[in-house]
Amino acid sequence: MRSAVRLTGVSKGAVLRLLVSVGNACAAYQDRVIRNVAAKRVQIDEIWSFVGCKEKNVTVEKMEAGICGDVHRD
Repeated sequence: MRSAVRLTGVSKGAVLRLLVSVGNACAAYQDRVIRNVAAKRVQIDEIWSFVGCKEKNVTVEKMEAGICGDVHRD
């Protein structure tokens, strides 16, 4: 984000608004144009992220409370 602000000379808010606008336009375009795709095979990667901290850094108290750690969606 800082690089985009520095390169363009506009505010961070302006860059974020543009990203939202372009994202919405791309979503609308895909919804309109990509239809009836006959897929014989679909390959997706797993989604991994962490909440609060990585699993290796979770304390017993946090683990018992279920408030942080790794999140996997396969």
